[in-house]
Amino acid sequence: AHHYPEVLQNLEAASRERKGLHGAHRYLIKGKEQKKLEALLVQEAELLEMIGDFPVPYHRFSGRARYRAMISRLYEMGVIQISGLTLSDAAHVLGLQDHWSQAAARAGLIICGRWNGMISEHPQTLEEELRNYAEKILEQSVKKSTRIILETLSTKTVLEEDPLVEAFLEEDGRLNQLEVQLKSSIPLVAVGGPANTVYPEVGRKLGTETVIPEFASVANAVGAASGSVKISASCEVTNPESKGFLVHHENRVHIFQDPDQALADAEKLVEQTIRQKVRDMQFECGPIEVEIDKILIPGFDGNQGLVSATLRGETLVELG
Repeated sequence: AHHYPEVLQNLEAASRERKGLHGAHRYLIKGKEQKKLEALLVQEAELLEMIGDFPVPYHRFSGRARYRAMISRLYEMGVIQISGLTLSDAAHVLGLQDHWSQAAARAGLIICGRWNGMISEHPQTLEEELRNYAEKILEQSVKKSTRIILETLSTKTVLEEDPLVEAFLEEDGRLNQLEVQLKSSIPLVAVGGPANTVYPEVGRKLGTETVIPEFASVANAVGAASGSVKISASCEVTNPESKGFLVHHENRVHIFQDPDQALADAEKLVEQTIRQKVRDMQFECGPIEVEIDKILIPGFDGNQGLVSATLRGETLVELG
């Protein structure tokens, strides 16, 4: 928003709207990896030309599954970047960070909060609801970070739905008459943009000291250049007019009548794509994590009410 004032104007205008807010905070812009343009397909090059040299609203293209699939591939290649709501936006609203535009962060939170029902249309309650929404994002970030650190410390899979884990992650740490406590035997060293925002609370939950080094906010950028790289892939499943479940991956579409089969195929394609990317880099592929974001019609069993799903997979490749 600092570089493109018109984007901030559009965000603030969208934050005052009552309808049509879905994805209004998301913008597309060309990325740094323009050397890869030679590898683009004709349709992808045409889409990149349509995006142009300035940020454009994602919703201009998101209505067509073909465009969404191409945008995912361009994003994975680093040819484009996609803006979105982050923990840093919540931190800016709460006054915990001031690195970027607080006005843009505020507008982004209002847009997303109104879309998902966390912020109402009533101006008299806006400030309270906005702060509550930002605090909720921070709270969930602390929980997720704590769970991931528990997995790292224990070298075991830690399921968030485990009653003991859930009780530990909650503020009171109780499960009926049981008090759940877990303590790290080593200090927590936090780096990256959210170091001061999230990790002091994570350290408190784990009963350990949190160390935040000087220049912690840029440590991840240095580490990304010298330590490891994240390899990702994505896939979409749609159900247009209930005519079957379509799996969109790169330029291919697979059609299924069963939603579970469609989701399984999509997950398999995501994993295959990641493994191929790692092989192309001549590295060994480690564990792949796949997250599924589903939109379901209430009242149906299982995935029978599936409207759409986005599957995102990733793995870390050690460069050292």
